[in-house]
Amino acid sequence: MKKYLVDTNIFLDFFLDRDKKRGNQIEAFFNRSDKLGNKLCTSILALAETCWVLKSFYKKDKLEIIEIIDKIVGINNLSIVDCPDELTLKNTLTLFKTHNISFIDAYFSAICLDKQADFVVSFDKDFDKISLIRRQGP
Repeated sequence: MKKYLVDTNIFLDFFLDRDKKRGNQIEAFFNRSDKLGNKLCTSILALAETCWVLKSFYKKDKLEIIEIIDKIVGINNLSIVDCPDELTLKNTLTLFKTHNISFIDAYFSAICLDKQADFVVSFDKDFDKISLIRRQGP
């Protein structure tokens, strides 16, 4: 069994079908990894970068971005190595889906909730959109 760290461009090439040859290679890699029981991992930063690229470069709307992120986290044998735990990832995805905030703000909010912080110190008013989060300035 091998362990592989998967970068953002792999997700973009695969789910946007940017290059048919690469897409086929990636699909074969995912299938082979699943069959062999290899472990795949990525970073929460790769998910955030994927969101940013989809929005800023490809002009995808939030529903399209959510669909792709859901597909990424649904890949067999894929884990998010730098996310504290499954609850944080679940809360991040829920907040991202249910509030008009960025993926990064959703992750930061999930950390705030999971660590039971009393306040988020920020000038970013997007945190005010989440009723469970209390924001204050410095």
